Amino acid sequence: MKREKPSLRRLEQEIRAALSRSLEPDMIDPILDEAERDNAAAEFIVADALESIGNRVEALRWYRRAADQGYRPALERLRRLSSSAA
Repeated sequence: MKREKPSLRRLEQEIRAALSRSLEPDMIDPILDEAERDNAAAEFIVADALESIGNRVEALRWYRRAADQGYRPALERLRRLSSSAA
């Protein structure tokens, strides 16, 4: 069963602010575009940015999207977050 896709547009301002901490401005739009196209690596980057600013709920949604595609870093991050929550 495919998960409902989280909305980038709803969180766009928050995501852009988080991404701007670690990416050059000209890299933000391509990352967001790729995340919208279900690119697991881009989804992971979005999740990591959201986690870095404390939005754990949305970060988990994006980690799961990437993990559902078998993206190993997302799988590992979800395991780490699950074990820290226990």
